[in-house]
This record gives sequence, structure tokens and C-alpha cells, in this order.
Amino acid sequence: MSDEAADSLWKERWDVLWRVWVSHTYHRKRERFFDACDRGSKAIAVIGGSAALANLGKIFEITNGPAVLAVIAFTITITSTISLVFGLSDKARRHGELASQFKKIEAEIYRKGNFDFTDEDIAGWKTRVAELESAEPATLYALTQLCERELNIAHGHPDRGPKLSLSRRLFAQFWSFAPPSAPVASR
Repeated sequence: MSDEAADSLWKERWDVLWRVWVSHTYHRKRERFFDACDRGSKAIAVIGGSAALANLGKIFEITNGPAVLAVIAFTITITSTISLVFGLSDKARRHGELASQFKKIEAEIYRKGNFDFTDEDIAGWKTRVAELESAEPATLYALTQLCERELNIAHGHPDRGPKLSLSRRLFAQFWSFAPPSAPVASR
């Protein structure tokens, strides 16, 4: 194999590995986010339910105790409904499974060693990555950019990748923030 072919093969390996790292990081972030939301809604339900059972509203009778109980009941209802309807724990588990699958591909790449891989190996890894990506929920573009940025920094390249605005970082788990329009190719 020529040096040029070996370099090309090495670059393809690196590209697959990078996609795996970004996807793994992305899904771990989504898993932690949904898990935190699920736990938070359960905590609110338990605390609110305990408050209602203990009739803490009596403490606030001077400032309209029944209104306090109504707010507690409303909060419990909303957070519990969100958790159930959106299946937060199921989403957390699904993202955790996807992250694990990407990590398995990474392990396969490392198992092959630095110089003992072929075009067929790379094609197989690309196929597995594409299959996993096809099973993913819709991707949040800003969160993907955030993951890429973190990985670039972790690999000693803080100058690579877009620097996200504060609003994009804060809302990356909630809003996709569509990618910038790609230029139209001329025919």
C-alpha cells in the first residue's frame, strides 16, 4: 500500500472515530438531561405531595393558604404530566443505549490497532455508525456543535469549531437552532 493510500485510510479511520466521539458525547448529554428532568419532576411531585399531605397551607392561612395548596397541586400535576407524556425516563434510557452502541464501535476501532485495519473495516464501521444514526431521534444541531467544541478543546484544539453564543449553549437541549444555510451549488 502506498503512503498516500495509507494516509487516506488513516484519515477515514479518524473521521469515523470523530463521528463516534461526537455521537457518544451527544447522547450522554441527552441522557443526563432527560434523567435530570425526570428526577426533578419526581422530586417536585414527592415534595409537593408531602406538603399537601402535611397541609402546609395552614401555615400560610394569613396569606391565603388554599391558594398555596392550589399552586402546589398545579405544580405536581404539570411536572408529573410532562414526565409521563414525554417519557423522560424512556428518552434517557434510549440515549444511554445509543451512547453505549457508539462506544462499542470505538472499542472495535481500537481493537484493530493503529495500523491493522483495512478498507473493509472502515466500511463496516461507517455502516454501523450510519445504522445507529438512522435510529436516532431528531438531532439538536446546537448541542452537536457544543459536543464538537468540547471534544476539540479536549484534544488540544480550542481554536477549532464554532464558539456558541450564550443563548445557544443555554437552550441547546431544548431547541435545534438550524445550521446555517449551505451555499447552493451551481450546476
